[in-house]
This record gives sequence, C-alpha cells and structure tokens, in this order.
Amino acid sequence: MKSLSEPSWSLSSAVMTLATTLLPAERAEWAAAMQAELQSMDDRRSAWFWALGCLRAGISERLRAHPLLDKRAIRWTVALWLVYRAGDLLCNAGFILAYKHPHWGLQKLFGDGGEDKDFQRLIPFLDSTTYGTLGAWLLISATYALAIGMLLRRTSYATHVFLMAAGLNVVCWARELSEPLFVNAFPLSDHLWDALLYGGTLLLGWICWANSRKNLTL
Repeated sequence: MKSLSEPSWSLSSAVMTLATTLLPAERAEWAAAMQAELQSMDDRRSAWFWALGCLRAGISERLRAHPLLDKRAIRWTVALWLVYRAGDLLCNAGFILAYKHPHWGLQKLFGDGGEDKDFQRLIPFLDSTTYGTLGAWLLISATYALAIGMLLRRTSYATHVFLMAAGLNVVCWARELSEPLFVNAFPLSDHLWDALLYGGTLLLGWICWANSRKNLTL
C-alpha cells in the first residue's frame, strides 16, 4: 500500500479530500469507503479517475442537500442574467424595426447609424432579416421573461422554461449562422462571443434544471 502523501499521488489525494468534504455528514460511510478504495489502488491513472468520480458524486450529493435556486443570491443572479438575455433580444429586434420602419420613431430608443461605416456594413443583413426571425426573437424573449417570473416565484418547473428558452435561443442562432449575410455582417470575435453567451446560458439552464430535477425526485 502506498502513502497518499507521495508527490505522484498528491493530486488524487487532494481531489479525494475535496470530494469527501463536499459529502453531507450523513454520507460519512461513503467518504470512508472512497478513501479506503483510493488507498488500495496501485495504478495512478485508475486512482486519478476514481478521485474524479468521487468528486462528481460529492458535488451531486451537495447539490441534492442544498438546491441551488433555494439560495436567494443565486436565484436573483440567474434572474438578472435572464433579464440581460431577454433585453438583448428585444434590443436587436427593436434596432432592426427602427431601420425597417423609420416612421415609427424607434430611432430615439434604439439608435440610428446613419452614415456610420459599421452601420452601412450591416445594411444587407438588416434588409434580409425576416419578420419570422424577429418574431422568433420576441417569442424567446417572452419565454425568458416567463422563466424570470417563475424563478422569482419559486415555481417548481421554472427551470424547464429556462432551459427551453435557452435551447430555442441556440437553435435560432445556429440557423442564423447558416446565412452568409449574417456571418459576413459581423467579425469573428463577435460570433465567438455569441457562442460563449448562448452556450453558457444553455449550460446554466441545464445545471439549474438538472439540480431541480434531482430534488424533485427525492
């Protein structure tokens, strides 16, 4: 049997320590069994993957014991993020409507690029944007708004609506990427930023949904 204080085993030992720390007190027997199993291993690779698996179990048990959205700070942080995502879609739709219908007077709210070179570069994309796309943005924004209300009211299926809105947002964005005018209208850095925002929001929705689902089944 090796010593877990040896340098070659220290990382696995540290991960295992974190995993057992995350386990609730009623899982003390689990923690002891995990540590004993690690002690009995002679293969570093197996020990590393065992420690990672135990860390995953520890995080899972911690989330079961402490639902994420039961914490007011987390609930409000998620809600504010959804406000940002819904507002971004509304601003995009409003900007395009201000361009397509200048007589509506929306320029005061959403701006008017006029002779700006960046604005001129966007004109082919603005002209090609259909009302179907605008309607999809508004629908997704409304779904985000519904998720916000449900989250703040602590409705049990709020995370389902959140995940649905985030999924629709990603699908809509993926469809836009298939349009050359959309791709060419913005630099690569903007598309990478969008990927981070859409993917991050979808991941956050999945985490909240998975956590609430676990607690609903308890």
